[in-house]
Formats: sequence, C-alpha cells, structure tokens
Amino acid sequence: MVYQKLQFTLLCVAIIAASAFAQDNAFENWDPHFQQGDISYSAAIGVSPWWGRTGLSLTPGMEFIFSEYRVGETVPLSFGVAAMGNISTDIGDGFSDLGVTVAGLATAHLGFKNVSEPLGWLSNFDLYFRLGLSYDIIRPDWFGNGRLRFASIQGANYFITETFAVLAESSHLGRYRNYLTLGVLWKV
Repeated sequence: MVYQKLQFTLLCVAIIAASAFAQDNAFENWDPHFQQGDISYSAAIGVSPWWGRTGLSLTPGMEFIFSEYRVGETVPLSFGVAAMGNISTDIGDGFSDLGVTVAGLATAHLGFKNVSEPLGWLSNFDLYFRLGLSYDIIRPDWFGNGRLRFASIQGANYFITETFAVLAESSHLGRYRNYLTLGVLWKV
C-alpha cells in the first residue's frame, strides 16, 4: 500500500510540475496518447510474491476512454474504464495453487505525446493509474472468506507506434500482487 501511495504521489507531483512548466515551448503541442473513444487491449506476464514463494501471473485487459480533460488548458488527462483479468499460480511448489480474478477499474492517463525538445524523450510515454474492485473466481482453498476486494494498478506505456505500446506496471488485484508486470498494448 505504501508503494502505491508513493506512485500516486509521484503522479500528482508530475501533473503539478508539468502545469508549472506548461508555458515552456516544449509543452505547446502536448497531447494525450489516449483520446475519447479509444479502445485498447493488453496482455502481460507478471512476477509476484505468493506467500513466501514466487508466483507467475497472466493479465489480460481491455480499456475504453470516455473523456479527456486539460489541467490549466495544457496538461492532457484521459479518463476511462477497464476490465482486467488475472490468472496466478505459484512456481515454487509445482504450480499447485491457482487463482483467477477479474476486476473493473476506473482509469486515468497522463500522456506526453508531442512534447518537444529538450523533453522530447518523454513523448512516447503514458503514465496511468487504475482503481476499482476485483472478484476472486477461483482461489486456493486456504484463502478463507471474502471474494470481493479493492484493486489498483499503476504503470507506464511506451508507445512504439501510434497504436502499439509496451507496458510495465505493478498491480494489486485483491489478494494478488504483481510487483513487476511486463506486456504489450494494442490501441484501436
């Protein structure tokens, strides 16, 4: 939880700093990577702790962007909803435990498309934060009660083309944490 609070704080600081420097010429053509009506699909593989053992997870997802907003008429934010899945198992005990979770999340993106020099290296990046609820469909017997949990995902997309990106994120989908998830995203 502390890690997620730190990431959220850093995102807020980035928005404030970008707003403060928005008068700079580097930000005059600043646009979001996600625009209203965009749909994206993602697939990722994650490494996670599994109660003292190492876990492996597969995380498919879909997102719809329904709104754009500019902070101070410059900083582009995009908002949407996402559906995510998570299939997790431990790899230290012969793949003996299996967990399957689905999640519905609200999303916020801060894209850096068209940022010019000297900060042009940022132009392919998109930072995001997702918050919602997850539900355990399949879980190990020893999990106990309670299938509905809070979920959060935070990460970054790096766009290679207008519609294809690689992603790195960390997530907490109910009982399942992925400290490092790497994957791909396709935007239609």
